[in-house]
Amino acid sequence: MKILQPKDIKDDLIRLWETGGQKCYPVGYKCMHGHYGMVEASCTDWTGFPVSGKTEVMFDFLMNMSQLHNWRHLMFVPDAGTKEKVIAMLIHKYCGKTFKKTWIDGSGNEHENQNFISKDEMMRYQLPVMDAFKFLVPEVKNGRTEKITPYKFWDFAAENRMELKLNTAVIDSWKDLKHDYSGGGYATYLEEVLPYRNSLAEESGLHFHTVIHPKSPQRLKDGKYPVPTEHDLKGGSEWFNSGKSMIVIHRETKTTPTTDIYVKKAKPEEVGRAGDVVSLNYDVATRRFYEYSADGREKLFARDYTSEPAQEKILKPLQPNVDFTTSNREEEEDTMPF
Repeated sequence: MKILQPKDIKDDLIRLWETGGQKCYPVGYKCMHGHYGMVEASCTDWTGFPVSGKTEVMFDFLMNMSQLHNWRHLMFVPDAGTKEKVIAMLIHKYCGKTFKKTWIDGSGNEHENQNFISKDEMMRYQLPVMDAFKFLVPEVKNGRTEKITPYKFWDFAAENRMELKLNTAVIDSWKDLKHDYSGGGYATYLEEVLPYRNSLAEESGLHFHTVIHPKSPQRLKDGKYPVPTEHDLKGGSEWFNSGKSMIVIHRETKTTPTTDIYVKKAKPEEVGRAGDVVSLNYDVATRRFYEYSADGREKLFARDYTSEPAQEKILKPLQPNVDFTTSNREEEEDTMPF
């Protein structure tokens, strides 16, 4: 141990003075501006009850970060589905076309999906998607699949950051990792592992994302689920105390297209403001979220709203031959994929 000397911190102070603070990268929606954005060398914890859409929102933000800011992500996401299904989900988000050949209307009638992706499109869009999203695959030795601990995952991300050009490392979900509680139980374990993560994020410049499931919810009298809080997590107080940013995703019902995003914690201050709630709407046809224009007439998908005029860089250029104003899209609004 030693006492910090002026020469040790001089360069960092000069950089802070020159920039005025840590750069916060917008996640693509103007309604999120000032509430939540992503900074380097930090962490975001995500939670929400099952089928709330937390993975959909997180993946949507990650895709926006890749398309708007050229960010790349290391993914360990077994809870989101098999590797091919997760990549198919991301391709759908990227190009707006689905892997589902048919869809079923409210009367149970099956229809051909006009938005079905072709094989050539699938192979073409796979390349940019898998360039932005790097999937960590556990090794299989002697018929046994390697168990990945949080330490091993974060260390791998930090050690390979330059080679893979990584900006983030994503865990979905926390329960799918191997954890060692022998040192004193779950709370003691979190007191050790979360500060390690925070320190490594600062040292490596990576942004670590973690999905944590809350405890089993209790329905309200009207049958709906309440909005989960940080106290609904196992070891919740430690997650909240040690975490940087925490986001809760919530929908009132499984068929509700509006998703509420609760910013429970936002650190550092450049990220946004804690205590805020923002709502986005989900578009089934493109598997993307959108906000409405100020007059409520136009659906605005993720875009670079900081440019003048704002450019929708994500959706429209990738699907010139698809008409999303048809009744096909409207019928599908009743069927959420999460």
